[in-house]
Amino acid sequence: MVAQITTTDQPIELAPRSTYEVVTRERVEHMAADLADIRNRIDNLFYLVIGSIITDVLLRIVL
Repeated sequence: MVAQITTTDQPIELAPRSTYEVVTRERVEHMAADLADIRNRIDNLFYLVIGSIITDVLLRIVL
């Protein structure tokens, strides 16, 4: 037996239906923004460490 997939022409409704869904969606959006900020800070620390390592190596070569 092969299962048939039926499609409907009705679009999926993404609007929240309750106050709980609104609050949950808002919290998830804020958490996503916070995680993006944390990732940006980690990336900056990574570049700082790599830059200081490269600077140290160059100074040892020159001096």
